[in-house]
Amino acid sequence: MDGIIVLKKEAGMTSFDCVSKLRHKLGIKKIGHTGTLDKEVSGILVICVGKATKLVDILVDHKKTYECIIKLGIKTKTDDVFGEIIEEKGPKNHSNSEIDEVLDSFIGTYNQIPPMYSSVKVNGKKLYQYAVKDIEIKRNAREIKIYELKRLSECIDNEFKFIVTSSKGLYVRTLCSDIAEKLGELGTMKHLERLKLGDYSIDEAKRIDEINETDIIPLEKVLEKFPSVEVKDYLVPLVKNGITLDNRQTDIKGIFRVTNNNKTLALYKMVEDNKYKPVIIL
Repeated sequence: MDGIIVLKKEAGMTSFDCVSKLRHKLGIKKIGHTGTLDKEVSGILVICVGKATKLVDILVDHKKTYECIIKLGIKTKTDDVFGEIIEEKGPKNHSNSEIDEVLDSFIGTYNQIPPMYSSVKVNGKKLYQYAVKDIEIKRNAREIKIYELKRLSECIDNEFKFIVTSSKGLYVRTLCSDIAEKLGELGTMKHLERLKLGDYSIDEAKRIDEINETDIIPLEKVLEKFPSVEVKDYLVPLVKNGITLDNRQTDIKGIFRVTNNNKTLALYKMVEDNKYKPVIIL
């Protein structure tokens, strides 16, 4: 069985827990998730099954939307309320317009330094492996694209809610800390839920206890969103053997399906100018 599951992850479970439970429940060994959600974070988690596991990197490389509550006045080791408090400072009163102006300043290109409590690798080890030993590692800023950052509530009891849509790689915990700093405050993340991942929304997601085999979206349907290149019959066995295509077949720059009689044979992507290789062969 090949396809994806749109899962509604609940807080308190790791992404690995979700995969493990689904593997056991559905009796399918080949399962993987697209982008880790921290244990205390809820929201949409796209699970790939069977051959679809080859699409993990492609599905991760999409816009993501989160709803977050930021708490002003404290700073923690992990940049969320679940970590040890390392500093406290009573915040000032901030008007809605002042907060909105700060949020607007992050829209566009945002250079973010990954947090120490993260799975980013440095010298072969994940940053959190250094962090638990109180070892600080120099990290390079990474360029993130923020498409939307909007306040959703009044600032009450030093907390307000916002929604953010960004490219891959955003750490919302760090964004909360950076927002607070621009307000002249300390700040940390209190709550986070991922609402969208690419084309998939929390509205269509199901909890683990609700999921069965009929909730696996077939791989062919998942691939329908990609443009297609129809090839002649003589190329079918060659495509199924992973032949490299060139500009005689297409000039599409992104990822595309190779089809014959409107049936998908493989998913291809450009690896260099005028050279295309398969990502997945059906």
